Amino acid sequence: MTSAQRAAARRTEFRDRAKHLTEAARLPTEPYTCQGFPLSSALVLFADATTLAVLVGGEEDALTVDSAFAYGIAHAPGRELAVVLPAGAEAATVCRATHLDRPVAIWTHDGTAVTPVPPGERACAPAGMRETELRGGEHDLGPRGGWIEHLTSWADRYPDLVPAHRGSYRAWHCAGRQLLNVRRSRTGIALVAGVNYSKPEAGDVSPLLLSVDGPLDAATAARVRAAVETGVADRLGNQDSGHAEHRLQAALASHWNRIGWPVARRLEREMPARRPGERTGYVDFVSVDDAGLLHIVETKIGDDEFLVLQSLDYWLWARTNADLLAAHFGLEQLTGIRIDLVAAEPDGTTPDANAPILSSYAPAQLEALGSHIDWEVHRLAAWGTAAPALRSLGSRIVPGQPHVRRRPVPPAPHSASDCLPVILQQRLIVG
Repeated sequence: MTSAQRAAARRTEFRDRAKHLTEAARLPTEPYTCQGFPLSSALVLFADATTLAVLVGGEEDALTVDSAFAYGIAHAPGRELAVVLPAGAEAATVCRATHLDRPVAIWTHDGTAVTPVPPGERACAPAGMRETELRGGEHDLGPRGGWIEHLTSWADRYPDLVPAHRGSYRAWHCAGRQLLNVRRSRTGIALVAGVNYSKPEAGDVSPLLLSVDGPLDAATAARVRAAVETGVADRLGNQDSGHAEHRLQAALASHWNRIGWPVARRLEREMPARRPGERTGYVDFVSVDDAGLLHIVETKIGDDEFLVLQSLDYWLWARTNADLLAAHFGLEQLTGIRIDLVAAEPDGTTPDANAPILSSYAPAQLEALGSHIDWEVHRLAAWGTAAPALRSLGSRIVPGQPHVRRRPVPPAPHSASDCLPVILQQRLIVG
Protein backbone atom coordinates (compact mmCIF):
# COMPACT_ATOMS: atom_id res chain seq x y z
CA MET A 1 0.00 0.00 0.00
CA THR A 2 1.10 3.55 -0.66
CA SER A 3 1.30 6.04 2.19
CA ALA A 4 -1.93 7.66 0.94
CA GLN A 5 -3.68 4.30 0.90
CA ARG A 6 -2.44 3.52 4.40
CA ALA A 7 -3.70 6.90 5.64
CA ALA A 8 -7.10 6.33 4.01
CA ALA A 9 -7.37 2.87 5.56
CA ARG A 10 -6.37 4.23 8.97
CA ARG A 11 -9.00 6.97 8.78
CA THR A 12 -11.70 4.54 7.70
CA GLU A 13 -10.87 2.34 10.67
CA PHE A 14 -11.05 5.36 13.01
CA ARG A 15 -14.43 6.40 11.63
CA ASP A 16 -15.75 3.00 12.66
CA ARG A 17 -14.58 3.64 16.23
CA ALA A 18 -15.42 7.36 16.43
CA LYS A 19 -19.11 6.77 17.10
CA HIS A 20 -18.27 4.58 20.09
CA LEU A 21 -16.07 7.38 21.48
CA THR A 22 -18.85 9.96 21.17
CA GLU A 23 -21.32 7.57 22.76
CA ALA A 24 -18.94 7.11 25.68
CA ALA A 25 -18.65 10.88 26.06
CA ARG A 26 -22.44 11.29 25.67
CA LEU A 27 -21.90 13.49 22.62
CA PRO A 28 -23.97 13.50 19.39
CA THR A 29 -23.72 10.45 17.14
CA GLU A 30 -25.42 11.68 13.96
CA PRO A 31 -22.94 12.49 11.14
CA TYR A 32 -22.66 16.17 10.30
CA THR A 33 -22.33 17.66 6.84
CA CYS A 34 -22.25 21.16 5.39
CA GLN A 35 -22.49 21.42 1.61
CA GLY A 36 -20.09 23.86 0.00
CA PHE A 37 -17.70 23.85 2.95
CA PRO A 38 -15.44 20.81 2.50
CA LEU A 39 -13.82 19.48 5.65
CA SER A 40 -10.64 17.49 6.09
CA SER A 41 -11.06 13.77 5.49
CA ALA A 42 -9.03 13.28 8.68
CA LEU A 43 -11.87 14.68 10.80
CA VAL A 44 -15.03 12.91 11.94
CA LEU A 45 -17.95 15.22 12.78
CA PHE A 46 -21.23 14.53 14.59
CA ALA A 47 -23.94 16.99 15.59
CA ASP A 48 -27.36 17.50 17.06
CA ALA A 49 -29.34 20.68 17.74
CA THR A 50 -27.12 21.72 20.67
CA THR A 51 -23.62 20.26 20.13
CA LEU A 52 -21.06 19.80 17.36
CA ALA A 53 -18.43 17.13 18.04
CA VAL A 54 -15.18 16.94 16.06
CA LEU A 55 -12.92 13.91 16.43
CA VAL A 56 -9.31 13.28 15.36
CA GLY A 57 -7.65 9.87 15.14
CA GLY A 58 -4.54 8.92 17.04
CA GLU A 59 -2.02 8.99 14.19
CA GLU A 60 -2.77 12.41 12.71
CA ASP A 61 -0.28 15.29 12.72
CA ALA A 62 -0.42 18.57 14.64
CA LEU A 63 -1.91 20.44 11.69
CA THR A 64 -4.88 18.05 11.60
CA VAL A 65 -5.40 18.50 15.34
CA ASP A 66 -5.37 22.27 14.78
CA SER A 67 -7.90 21.90 11.97
CA ALA A 68 -10.37 20.20 14.32
CA PHE A 69 -10.50 23.36 16.41
CA ALA A 70 -10.37 25.79 13.46
CA TYR A 71 -13.19 24.12 11.54
CA GLY A 72 -15.14 23.33 14.68
CA ILE A 73 -15.33 26.99 15.75
CA ALA A 74 -16.54 27.99 12.29
CA HIS A 75 -19.28 25.34 12.13
CA ALA A 76 -20.40 25.47 15.77
CA PRO A 77 -22.14 28.87 16.24
CA GLY A 78 -25.47 28.16 17.89
CA ARG A 79 -24.09 24.93 19.35
CA GLU A 80 -21.51 23.97 21.94
CA LEU A 81 -18.25 22.75 20.41
CA ALA A 82 -16.71 19.49 21.63
CA VAL A 83 -13.33 18.33 20.32
CA VAL A 84 -12.08 14.81 20.96
CA LEU A 85 -8.34 14.58 20.40
CA PRO A 86 -5.62 11.94 20.75
CA ALA A 87 -4.22 11.83 24.28
CA GLY A 88 -1.11 13.99 24.48
CA ALA A 89 -2.09 16.19 21.54
CA GLU A 90 -4.49 18.49 23.39
CA ALA A 91 -2.15 21.12 24.92
CA ALA A 92 -2.40 23.72 22.15
CA THR A 93 -6.18 23.39 21.89
CA VAL A 94 -6.63 23.73 25.66
CA CYS A 95 -4.49 26.86 25.62
CA ARG A 96 -6.45 28.49 22.78
CA ALA A 97 -9.85 27.49 24.13
CA THR A 98 -9.31 29.43 27.36
CA HIS A 99 -9.25 32.64 25.31
CA LEU A 100 -12.55 32.18 23.48
CA ASP A 101 -15.95 33.52 24.45
CA ARG A 102 -17.55 30.28 23.28
CA PRO A 103 -18.31 27.06 25.17
CA VAL A 104 -15.73 24.43 24.25
CA ALA A 105 -15.52 20.96 25.75
CA ILE A 106 -12.23 19.12 25.22
CA TRP A 107 -11.81 15.37 25.51
CA THR A 108 -8.88 13.04 24.90
CA HIS A 109 -9.00 9.44 23.78
CA ASP A 110 -6.67 6.47 23.52
CA GLY A 111 -8.65 4.84 20.75
CA THR A 112 -11.10 3.08 23.05
CA ALA A 113 -11.77 5.32 26.07
CA VAL A 114 -12.42 9.06 26.43
CA THR A 115 -11.37 11.45 29.23
CA PRO A 116 -12.63 15.02 29.76
CA VAL A 117 -9.98 17.76 30.01
CA PRO A 118 -10.64 20.41 32.72
CA PRO A 119 -10.66 23.99 31.38
CA GLY A 120 -7.31 25.76 31.62
CA GLU A 121 -6.94 28.85 33.78
CA ARG A 122 -6.81 32.02 31.69
CA ALA A 123 -4.41 33.75 34.09
CA CYS A 124 -1.71 31.11 33.63
CA ALA A 125 1.08 31.63 31.11
CA PRO A 126 0.91 28.91 28.45
CA ALA A 127 3.49 26.23 29.09
CA GLY A 128 6.42 26.27 26.74
CA MET A 129 5.79 29.80 25.41
CA ARG A 130 8.04 31.69 27.82
CA GLU A 131 11.28 32.91 26.27
CA THR A 132 14.47 33.38 28.28
CA GLU A 133 15.34 36.03 25.70
CA LEU A 134 13.84 37.08 22.41
CA ARG A 135 15.23 35.18 19.48
CA GLY A 136 16.22 36.56 16.09
CA GLY A 137 18.80 39.19 15.28
CA GLU A 138 21.64 38.98 12.82
CA HIS A 139 23.65 35.82 12.24
CA ASP A 140 27.24 36.33 13.41
CA LEU A 141 29.71 35.25 10.74
CA GLY A 142 32.60 35.80 13.13
CA PRO A 143 36.10 36.43 11.73
CA ARG A 144 35.08 34.63 8.53
CA GLY A 145 32.84 37.57 7.72
CA GLY A 146 35.92 39.42 6.54
CA TRP A 147 36.25 36.94 3.65
CA ILE A 148 33.07 38.27 2.05
CA GLU A 149 32.83 41.73 3.61
CA HIS A 150 33.07 43.51 0.24
CA LEU A 151 30.13 41.37 -0.98
CA THR A 152 27.89 41.93 2.06
CA SER A 153 28.68 45.66 1.98
CA TRP A 154 27.64 45.71 -1.67
CA ALA A 155 24.36 43.99 -0.79
CA ASP A 156 23.72 46.49 2.02
CA ARG A 157 24.16 49.39 -0.42
CA TYR A 158 22.21 47.88 -3.33
CA PRO A 159 19.01 49.96 -3.67
CA ASP A 160 16.69 47.06 -4.55
CA LEU A 161 17.87 44.68 -1.82
CA VAL A 162 16.48 44.65 1.71
CA PRO A 163 18.25 42.92 4.65
CA ALA A 164 16.19 40.02 6.02
CA HIS A 165 18.58 38.49 8.54
CA ARG A 166 17.77 35.80 11.08
CA GLY A 167 19.76 34.28 13.89
CA SER A 168 20.76 31.31 11.74
CA TYR A 169 21.74 33.18 8.56
CA ARG A 170 22.12 36.56 6.88
CA ALA A 171 19.98 37.24 3.80
CA TRP A 172 18.94 39.95 1.36
CA HIS A 173 15.59 40.08 -0.44
CA CYS A 174 14.16 41.88 -3.46
CA ALA A 175 10.39 42.43 -3.33
CA GLY A 176 10.12 39.54 -0.90
CA ARG A 177 12.30 37.12 -2.89
CA GLN A 178 15.50 35.94 -1.18
CA LEU A 179 18.44 36.40 -3.53
CA LEU A 180 21.50 36.18 -1.28
CA ASN A 181 22.00 33.96 1.76
CA VAL A 182 25.20 33.45 3.76
CA ARG A 183 25.83 31.47 6.93
CA ARG A 184 28.65 29.85 8.84
CA SER A 185 29.39 26.27 7.87
CA ARG A 186 31.59 23.71 9.60
CA THR A 187 34.68 24.78 7.68
CA GLY A 188 33.83 28.21 6.29
CA ILE A 189 30.82 30.03 4.83
CA ALA A 190 27.94 28.57 2.82
CA LEU A 191 26.70 31.03 0.21
CA VAL A 192 23.62 30.92 -2.06
CA ALA A 193 23.13 33.56 -4.75
CA GLY A 194 20.02 33.78 -6.94
CA VAL A 195 16.64 32.09 -6.46
CA ASN A 196 16.88 28.80 -4.60
CA TYR A 197 13.59 27.28 -5.76
CA SER A 198 12.11 24.67 -3.44
CA LYS A 199 10.37 23.07 -6.46
CA PRO A 200 12.26 24.16 -9.58
CA GLU A 201 10.42 24.01 -12.89
CA ALA A 202 11.65 23.83 -16.47
CA GLY A 203 13.36 27.09 -17.37
CA ASP A 204 14.18 28.10 -13.79
CA VAL A 205 17.79 29.27 -13.43
CA SER A 206 19.68 27.31 -10.80
CA PRO A 207 21.19 29.36 -7.96
CA LEU A 208 24.93 29.72 -7.44
CA LEU A 209 25.96 27.53 -4.49
CA LEU A 210 29.38 28.15 -2.98
CA SER A 211 31.39 26.82 -0.09
CA VAL A 212 33.75 29.64 0.83
CA ASP A 213 36.89 28.64 2.72
CA GLY A 214 38.89 31.85 2.35
CA PRO A 215 38.75 35.43 1.04
CA LEU A 216 36.41 35.63 -1.94
CA ASP A 217 38.31 36.39 -5.16
CA ALA A 218 37.14 39.14 -7.54
CA ALA A 219 35.93 36.79 -10.29
CA THR A 220 33.80 34.70 -7.92
CA ALA A 221 32.40 37.83 -6.26
CA ALA A 222 31.41 39.13 -9.71
CA ARG A 223 29.55 35.88 -10.45
CA VAL A 224 27.69 36.18 -7.15
CA ARG A 225 26.68 39.77 -7.90
CA ALA A 226 25.57 38.77 -11.41
CA ALA A 227 23.35 35.97 -10.04
CA VAL A 228 21.79 38.39 -7.55
CA GLU A 229 21.24 41.11 -10.14
CA THR A 230 19.61 38.64 -12.53
CA GLY A 231 17.22 37.74 -9.72
CA VAL A 232 16.50 41.43 -9.07
CA ALA A 233 15.75 42.05 -12.75
CA ASP A 234 13.42 39.03 -12.93
CA ARG A 235 11.61 40.01 -9.74
CA LEU A 236 11.12 43.65 -10.65
CA GLY A 237 10.24 42.75 -14.24
CA ASN A 238 7.62 40.18 -13.10
CA GLN A 239 9.37 37.25 -14.78
CA ASP A 240 9.57 35.94 -11.21
CA SER A 241 6.07 36.44 -9.82
CA GLY A 242 6.02 33.67 -7.23
CA HIS A 243 5.68 34.01 -3.46
CA ALA A 244 3.07 36.74 -3.76
CA GLU A 245 2.67 36.98 0.00
CA HIS A 246 6.39 37.71 0.40
CA ARG A 247 6.01 40.44 -2.21
CA LEU A 248 3.04 41.79 -0.26
CA GLN A 249 5.06 41.90 2.96
CA ALA A 250 7.93 43.66 1.24
CA ALA A 251 5.53 46.25 -0.16
CA LEU A 252 3.93 46.77 3.23
CA ALA A 253 7.32 47.26 4.86
CA SER A 254 8.35 49.78 2.19
CA HIS A 255 5.16 51.85 2.41
CA TRP A 256 4.31 51.42 6.09
CA ASN A 257 4.48 55.07 7.09
CA ARG A 258 2.77 56.29 3.91
CA ILE A 259 -0.47 54.35 4.28
CA GLY A 260 -1.46 55.65 7.69
CA TRP A 261 -0.29 52.80 9.89
CA PRO A 262 0.27 53.89 13.54
CA VAL A 263 3.92 52.85 13.87
CA ALA A 264 6.33 55.07 15.72
CA ARG A 265 9.18 52.71 16.53
CA ARG A 266 11.16 50.27 14.45
CA LEU A 267 9.34 47.58 12.54
CA GLU A 268 10.42 44.01 13.26
CA ARG A 269 9.79 41.42 10.55
CA GLU A 270 9.67 37.62 10.87
CA MET A 271 10.21 37.60 14.64
CA PRO A 272 10.52 34.03 16.00
CA ALA A 273 7.78 33.13 18.47
CA ARG A 274 6.92 30.04 20.49
CA ARG A 275 3.43 28.77 19.71
CA PRO A 276 1.25 26.54 21.90
CA GLY A 277 2.40 22.96 21.67
CA GLU A 278 6.04 24.11 21.81
CA ARG A 279 6.27 24.89 18.11
CA THR A 280 8.06 27.89 16.61
CA GLY A 281 6.44 30.31 14.19
CA TYR A 282 7.47 33.65 12.73
CA VAL A 283 5.31 36.72 13.26
CA ASP A 284 5.03 38.62 9.97
CA PHE A 285 5.52 42.02 11.67
CA VAL A 286 5.84 43.29 15.24
CA SER A 287 5.94 46.95 16.21
CA VAL A 288 4.90 49.46 18.87
CA ASP A 289 2.97 52.68 18.34
CA ASP A 290 3.28 56.03 20.16
CA ALA A 291 0.89 54.87 22.87
CA GLY A 292 3.05 51.83 23.72
CA LEU A 293 0.59 49.40 22.12
CA LEU A 294 2.27 46.32 20.65
CA HIS A 295 0.99 45.35 17.20
CA ILE A 296 1.04 41.67 16.16
CA VAL A 297 0.57 41.90 12.39
CA GLU A 298 -0.28 38.93 10.18
CA THR A 299 -0.68 39.32 6.42
CA LYS A 300 -2.59 37.10 4.01
CA ILE A 301 -3.64 36.88 0.39
CA GLY A 302 -6.57 34.55 -0.17
CA ASP A 303 -8.31 32.00 2.03
CA ASP A 304 -6.58 30.67 5.13
CA GLU A 305 -8.73 28.91 7.69
CA PHE A 306 -5.87 29.06 10.22
CA LEU A 307 -5.17 32.82 10.03
CA VAL A 308 -7.20 33.82 13.09
CA LEU A 309 -5.98 31.02 15.36
CA GLN A 310 -2.38 31.55 14.26
CA SER A 311 -2.73 35.21 15.21
CA LEU A 312 -4.18 34.15 18.58
CA ASP A 313 -1.09 32.00 19.12
CA TYR A 314 1.16 35.02 18.56
CA TRP A 315 -1.00 37.15 20.87
CA LEU A 316 -0.54 34.53 23.58
CA TRP A 317 3.21 34.51 22.98
CA ALA A 318 3.37 38.32 23.17
CA ARG A 319 1.34 38.40 26.37
CA THR A 320 3.55 35.75 27.93
CA ASN A 321 6.70 37.67 26.99
CA ALA A 322 5.39 41.24 27.36
CA ASP A 323 8.31 42.27 29.58
CA LEU A 324 10.91 41.13 27.04
CA LEU A 325 9.07 42.82 24.18
CA ALA A 326 8.74 46.08 26.11
CA ALA A 327 12.48 46.11 26.80
CA HIS A 328 13.20 45.23 23.18
CA PHE A 329 11.30 48.32 22.03
CA GLY A 330 12.77 50.57 24.74
CA LEU A 331 9.67 50.78 26.97
CA GLU A 332 9.15 50.18 30.66
CA GLN A 333 5.96 48.28 29.85
CA LEU A 334 3.45 47.78 27.06
CA THR A 335 0.05 49.46 27.26
CA GLY A 336 -1.55 46.55 25.47
CA ILE A 337 -1.29 44.00 22.68
CA ARG A 338 -3.27 44.11 19.48
CA ILE A 339 -3.79 41.66 16.62
CA ASP A 340 -3.84 43.34 13.20
CA LEU A 341 -4.94 41.13 10.31
CA VAL A 342 -3.89 42.69 7.00
CA ALA A 343 -5.85 40.89 4.29
CA ALA A 344 -4.82 41.84 0.76
CA GLU A 345 -6.99 41.93 -2.32
CA PRO A 346 -6.13 39.08 -4.72
CA ASP A 347 -5.00 41.38 -7.54
CA GLY A 348 -2.28 43.64 -6.20
CA THR A 349 -2.45 46.05 -9.12
CA THR A 350 -6.17 46.70 -9.73
CA PRO A 351 -8.21 47.57 -6.61
CA ASP A 352 -11.47 45.65 -6.30
CA ALA A 353 -13.51 46.57 -3.23
CA ASN A 354 -15.91 43.69 -3.91
CA ALA A 355 -13.29 40.92 -3.94
CA PRO A 356 -13.43 38.63 -0.87
CA ILE A 357 -10.26 38.84 1.21
CA LEU A 358 -10.98 36.48 4.12
CA SER A 359 -11.80 32.80 4.45
CA SER A 360 -15.40 31.80 5.00
CA TYR A 361 -14.30 30.47 8.37
CA ALA A 362 -12.80 33.73 9.64
CA PRO A 363 -15.97 35.56 10.82
CA ALA A 364 -17.03 32.89 13.31
CA GLN A 365 -13.44 32.54 14.53
CA LEU A 366 -13.17 36.30 15.06
CA GLU A 367 -16.51 36.36 16.87
CA ALA A 368 -15.26 33.63 19.18
CA LEU A 369 -12.13 35.49 20.31
CA GLY A 370 -12.39 36.58 23.94
CA SER A 371 -13.54 40.13 24.65
CA HIS A 372 -10.20 40.78 26.37
CA ILE A 373 -8.38 40.43 23.03
CA ASP A 374 -7.97 43.56 20.91
CA TRP A 375 -8.03 42.92 17.15
CA GLU A 376 -8.81 44.62 13.85
CA VAL A 377 -9.03 43.58 10.21
CA HIS A 378 -7.48 45.81 7.55
CA ARG A 379 -8.05 45.61 3.82
CA LEU A 380 -5.02 46.33 1.61
CA ALA A 381 -5.51 47.27 -2.05
CA ALA A 382 -3.00 47.96 -4.84
CA TRP A 383 -0.23 46.37 -2.81
CA GLY A 384 1.71 45.57 -5.99
CA THR A 385 1.93 49.25 -6.98
CA ALA A 386 3.80 52.28 -5.73
CA ALA A 387 0.71 53.53 -3.90
CA PRO A 388 -0.93 50.79 -1.79
CA ALA A 389 -4.12 51.76 0.07
CA LEU A 390 -5.01 50.50 3.55
CA ARG A 391 -8.59 50.52 4.81
CA SER A 392 -9.14 49.63 8.46
CA LEU A 393 -12.52 47.99 9.09
CA GLY A 394 -12.83 48.95 12.77
CA SER A 395 -11.78 47.59 16.16
CA ARG A 396 -13.36 44.16 16.76
CA ILE A 397 -15.69 44.61 13.79
CA VAL A 398 -16.38 41.22 12.18
CA PRO A 399 -16.22 41.70 8.40
CA GLY A 400 -19.22 40.69 6.34
CA GLN A 401 -19.90 40.92 2.63
CA PRO A 402 -18.10 41.67 0.40
CA HIS A 403 -15.00 41.08 2.52
CA VAL A 404 -15.63 37.38 3.19
CA ARG A 405 -16.96 34.46 1.24
CA ARG A 406 -20.20 32.91 2.44
CA ARG A 407 -19.82 31.34 5.85
CA PRO A 408 -21.14 28.10 7.33
CA VAL A 409 -23.97 29.17 9.64
CA PRO A 410 -26.12 26.60 11.43
CA PRO A 411 -29.85 26.90 10.75
CA ALA A 412 -32.52 28.49 12.87
CA PRO A 413 -34.64 25.87 14.67
CA HIS A 414 -36.87 23.81 12.35
CA SER A 415 -35.50 25.37 9.14
CA ALA A 416 -33.81 23.64 6.21
CA SER A 417 -30.09 24.29 5.66
CA ASP A 418 -26.98 22.78 4.14
CA CYS A 419 -25.38 22.76 7.60
CA LEU A 420 -27.28 20.04 9.43
CA PRO A 421 -26.72 16.60 10.86
CA VAL A 422 -27.25 14.16 8.01
CA ILE A 423 -30.19 12.45 9.73
CA LEU A 424 -32.00 15.78 10.19
CA GLN A 425 -31.54 16.61 6.50
CA GLN A 426 -33.12 13.28 5.63
CA ARG A 427 -36.04 13.91 7.96
CA LEU A 428 -36.64 17.35 6.46
CA ILE A 429 -36.63 15.88 2.95
CA VAL A 430 -39.01 13.07 3.89
CA GLY A 431 -41.28 15.35 5.93
